[in-house]
This record gives sequence, structure tokens and C-alpha cells, in this order.
Amino acid sequence: MMKKEPAYLRPKLIPLDPIHCNKVLPFPTLPQKNSSISLYVNHGNYYGYNTESIKDFGWGCAWRCIQMALCHQLISAKSEQIMPTLEQMFLEFGQKDVLITLYQALHQIAEVPSYLKDRNFAPHELDSGWAEPFIGQLVLFRYGFKHELICVNGIPEDAYAPAEAFQRVISFPGLVSLLKLHFSTGTKMPVMMDDASYAYCVIGIGETEEFTFLWIADPHIGKSESNDVGIYWVGLDKEGGKVMSSVGPEQREKMYQHGCDGTIYFSENKKWMILI
Repeated sequence: MMKKEPAYLRPKLIPLDPIHCNKVLPFPTLPQKNSSISLYVNHGNYYGYNTESIKDFGWGCAWRCIQMALCHQLISAKSEQIMPTLEQMFLEFGQKDVLITLYQALHQIAEVPSYLKDRNFAPHELDSGWAEPFIGQLVLFRYGFKHELICVNGIPEDAYAPAEAFQRVISFPGLVSLLKLHFSTGTKMPVMMDDASYAYCVIGIGETEEFTFLWIADPHIGKSESNDVGIYWVGLDKEGGKVMSSVGPEQREKMYQHGCDGTIYFSENKKWMILI
């Protein structure tokens, strides 16, 4: 499967004809065709590529994941704050000075750390315009929600976020335990995960003796009239290796690069950034 390159050139934030747009749609209420997934989000909306009349196909996956997480939290809090569009988020949270100010407030520090000052991490500094879970943490904080930024197996080599921003490093079994706790007693917010090339949301989890199942909200879709194109589950073995997926042929035809689910695994020491 071809990998998106970090030097991918971001198109301008240009309007998209409504006939080519995807819709913001509610998450399905139950995981499709997998009774093993017993813990999952209680509400929220699915955001795929090219929703809200903005063309972000090929570069906006992390921004869409941030929207899924923020939307859930605003609904949970019964907040009167207006859910921002991708364009509004990009214009505000793409700016380095805005992100640094939020980081200082989140960590209660007066001085700007050198690891932020001397690093290009802000979307407006990047040709790609990409966001990451690090940006998502700051966006959520701006709206009044504090969440943990961690990594599985270490920080991806191509990540823009500084190492100092991550609270801890955990293993795949540690992530499974954390997700089960999160979706049973936590906020149940969609959990953002990013390998520095592809970003997804985990919206549910289940286990059998042999496998762990992750219910995925994948923003990498083409034109779709329903929320089920980007929603699927993957089955992983005890080492985090991918062994199965619910994505079928018709579904793949509507997905970016005919499906990105092959990138979702944690074996072979694959590294992920996680916002939970």
C-alpha cells in the first residue's frame, strides 16, 4: 500500500461543490456484525474527507479525527459552544503562536520551551497542512477538555510533535487495557491514533481469547451518502498484528487508496501517537 509522503503539498482551503461533499452523520449505534465489540462510544458524529464543503481529500484525516473527538465532548458536556468547521479549526489552530500559548496554559509554564520555539510543528508551517494528536490535545483544551497524549511503542519517526509533549509510552497490551477502561468508565470520547501518515479514531473495543477487535472511524473516504463506508472493525492478535478486517470490496471502492485498514497494527514495534 502506497504511503502518503510528509512532503505532500496541501491544496488551499477551497470550497467544494455541495454535490461532491460528504455529510456529517451520527455514528452507528452498534458495531456492525461483531458482537465481540461490547464497549463503544455512546454518541457523536462521523466526519470524513470533504465534509462541510471543504476539499481536504488526501491531507485532512487528522483534522477530521479531531472533529470527531471534539464533537463528542461538546455533546457530552451539553455545551453551548459551536462546533467548529475544518476551515475554522485550520485557520485558528494552524498558527504556531496560538498553539504555543495553549501549550503554556495547559502545562502552566511561563517560558516558551526551546523544543517548541525551535521546531516546525504548526500546520501553517508544513507543506502538508497536517495536524496530529498533539494539535488535537490543544484544540480540546481550548474548548475546556483535558486529555492525555501518549504513544504506543514510541514516537513515530516522522512525527512533528516534540517528544516532550507526550506523557508516557505504553505497549499494545497497555493500550488495550486503557481502551477498555476508557470505553467502560471514561468519557468514551473517540480515541485519536496517528502513525504520522494516517489518522483514525477508535470508537469501540472488544476481545475474545485470541483476538482484540477495534471499532474504527476512518475519515479516509471518497464520496459517500452513508456513515458506514468509513466505519469498520479490525481484528488483531495478541501481539497487535492485524489478522482480519470487516472492510468488504464495495466498501473499499469508496475509500482512499481502496482502504487504509492495512496500516492498523501494532506488531513489529510500529509506533503510534494516541490522544485519549
